[in-house]
Amino acid sequence: MKKYSFIALCLCVFCNLNAQEVYTLDLESSDYEFFADKEYWKETYNTQESILSFNDGMFNFSHIPGQFGGTDVGGGMSYWDGFTICKSGDTTDYGMIGNSDGWVSQQWGCMAGGGLNSNFQTEQGKPYLVAYWGYYYETEGVHACQVDFDGETHRVKGTYICNHPWPYYGNIHGDGFAGAFATEGDYFTITAHGMLNGEDTGSSVTMTLAENDGSSTQQEDGWPKGLVQSKEWQWMDLSELGEVGAVYFTMATSDADPLYGPNTAVYFCLDKMQIYEHEETSLPARPTGLTASDITENSVTLSWNVVDYAEKYSVYLDGEKLTETTKTSYTFKGLYPYRKYSLKVVANNQNGESDPASIEVQTIDVTPPSAPSDITVTPINCYKVQLNWTASTDNVQVTRYIVYVDGKALQKIKTNSYTITGLDPCTKYDVEISAIDDSKNESARTHITIVTPKAAGAVDGDVNNDGVVDVNDIHHLSDIITGKVNTRSMMGDLNGDNAISILDLVKLIYLINQ
Repeated sequence: MKKYSFIALCLCVFCNLNAQEVYTLDLESSDYEFFADKEYWKETYNTQESILSFNDGMFNFSHIPGQFGGTDVGGGMSYWDGFTICKSGDTTDYGMIGNSDGWVSQQWGCMAGGGLNSNFQTEQGKPYLVAYWGYYYETEGVHACQVDFDGETHRVKGTYICNHPWPYYGNIHGDGFAGAFATEGDYFTITAHGMLNGEDTGSSVTMTLAENDGSSTQQEDGWPKGLVQSKEWQWMDLSELGEVGAVYFTMATSDADPLYGPNTAVYFCLDKMQIYEHEETSLPARPTGLTASDITENSVTLSWNVVDYAEKYSVYLDGEKLTETTKTSYTFKGLYPYRKYSLKVVANNQNGESDPASIEVQTIDVTPPSAPSDITVTPINCYKVQLNWTASTDNVQVTRYIVYVDGKALQKIKTNSYTITGLDPCTKYDVEISAIDDSKNESARTHITIVTPKAAGAVDGDVNNDGVVDVNDIHHLSDIITGKVNTRSMMGDLNGDNAISILDLVKLIYLINQ
């Protein structure tokens, strides 16, 4: 794994709000050294593990420097994740050539054109933070875009967020990896998560950076209809995070690969984060150590650590208070299978209640659907047949049916009807159909044997298919009956009972003697 360091970029600007001090991130106080041409921090590609601290260390922004290999940007260094500081304010579209190549060396812009001054107004030349969310780090449990405070807990007032040029223009015309946001429901979001004592508190706030709302409105010339996104700094209210020791950011996009992650360039800009001063309180602390266990189709047990000075705990299911308990665990019952639930716990004492701690849990589903029934077969011609059956039922939802032919899975389909093609004339096939539910439980297979019709012009009794009915057909049919010849062809079924037996041999002799 790459080494990572934390950059502390900070200044305390004091104001009085409800008699409680507010600390505001001020990047101008920092003595960063910038490249003159592109106006980004010279140490962005630093490969040495270090902790960079500025001012009083109130705000500490994660930065994962590049390692050797990959795209060489000088000195063998490449790539970076997390936060870096910039001043360029570049709003140029470097993706017009139709791919992402133009962006690789131009990652330093901000759609507002600059950072925020002391009056919270955009001003060219003012510094701001550019963040790149490391999806792969997140999958390994490392928060690439994390803000640690000064070792104390704070309530977070909020921060300003701005669109970065790369995803902004990519949402308009694509960039070689990502597609344009041309379809209703396309989205690009940023989510802030609270942390306490190194644990996720379960509290989060999400802001939409871009979306296609499905309207016929075109926000600007050349944009996909329905696309909505902003060039300005936008306030992200983070008060719902409660008392936290750190905040980390994640991003989500509708244009993502299930294995490789987002196609949309996961960049954003940040400035003027504000937190309240640490306040000693007699309220119980937020519960920690939330763990879900004994998860079944209809129940789940939630456990948490003992909270000092807590007299009882309130537990919630999907925002609704269920009960209070003096224990440090509670079993939720009567749940639905394979459904996501938000479980929350709050500590209480005579002075009030703590901030809530929550986790999301999904119940399991081990019950398979019922097997398909009442299969009917309608021959279309000698090469294909139509299957229909009565739909299966399930405790959650049937999502697919699997059709097997001679033991081989042929197709997964959503409807209870399917046409099998590519068959041979006058041939027996073993067909099975099963149902699959949301959690991929498969039902028992329902079996049926089908025989395709004879080809047009086929001669009744021509068992060996040589165009004539003679003694050679008797020999071939005898070999089939005695097992000397293995075949699925039903040309030897002369009496129409879907089986080949001595009765068919009798009829064949009769046909030859006519």
